[in-house]
Amino acid sequence: MVIWSQPAKVDLRAIHDYIACNSPYYAKKVTQDIREKTDILEKLPKAGRKVPELNDEHVRELSLYSYRIMYEIKNQGIFVLAVVHKRWDLKIENIERKPMQPVNGEKEDSAGNQGMDGVRHDLAKEH
Repeated sequence: MVIWSQPAKVDLRAIHDYIACNSPYYAKKVTQDIREKTDILEKLPKAGRKVPELNDEHVRELSLYSYRIMYEIKNQGIFVLAVVHKRWDLKIENIERKPMQPVNGEKEDSAGNQGMDGVRHDLAKEH
C-alpha cells in the first residue's frame, strides 16, 4: 500500500497552489500525475533510485516533471515522504522519516512506526 505522509501532502498542496496561480488546469494535472506516478510502487517498490543525499537503500525517489517524489520502503508499506522541486537545495533534515520496522529479522526500533498518516484516498479528496 502507498501511504502519503502529512508533510508530503502539504508539499503536494503547495505545488498545486503555486501552479494554480497561473493555471488551475495544470495545477490539477500536475498534482494528479504526481499521485498516479506513485501507483507503480505497490508492485515495484524499488522502481525509483536511491536518494543520493541519504544513501539509504530504503529511501528512494521517482522523478516527474521538475519534481522528486521521495518515498521510504517499509514492511508496512510504501510511505511517500516528500515532493520537492529538483532545483531546490534539499535539506535532509527536512525530510521527515519515522523509525524503520524490522526487515528480515533485524532488531526492532523501540520507537516503532507511529505517526505516519494520510492514505492516498484522503489525498485525492483534497483536490
